[in-house]
Amino acid sequence: MKNSIHIFFFLFVINLVSCHQEKKDVSISFPRLNEEMLKKDQLTSLYNENRLFLRQMCLINSKGKAVCLEEINKGTSLVIRYSAHSCSDCISFINKSVLENAINKEDILLFLSDIPIRDLHVIKKQLNLPDVYRIDSLPLSFDEEKIPYVFVIDSSYCCSSFFVPRKEIPEQTDRYFDFIKKERL
Repeated sequence: MKNSIHIFFFLFVINLVSCHQEKKDVSISFPRLNEEMLKKDQLTSLYNENRLFLRQMCLINSKGKAVCLEEINKGTSLVIRYSAHSCSDCISFINKSVLENAINKEDILLFLSDIPIRDLHVIKKQLNLPDVYRIDSLPLSFDEEKIPYVFVIDSSYCCSSFFVPRKEIPEQTDRYFDFIKKERL
């Protein structure tokens, strides 16, 4: 009887220690997940860097009218891009981040995909932007992944400074927007 109590106690302690160790491993893996996401984002950004858009690329504005990129790009702009099929928390995060970082709304172009045209005016009003645009496909690899991303487009229609705002790392998003406000816009 005494031996079985000792064995039970011994097994209990081993189980407790192993559970504690598993818990410890899980907490360590989250930063690795962030690191992996960031590496993938950086590689995709490098792949897309310095892509040129056509001036005549057509978009649909919130009034349902087709407009060319050259009509709406007034120099250097911050483009926010996401799909209606993107994660709703991610969309909320990116919209909130843009509003909180006080970027001049005249410098923002919001390019949406997979959204009914009739809903564009609602988003325009919610975000208090001059206009929002629908274009279902851009020649960028981020589009295939359906994740929200941002980039800068200049007056020569060259795309740069790609970034994926991750809701898991909000301070990184704030640093990106600070950089864009100071250095690019």
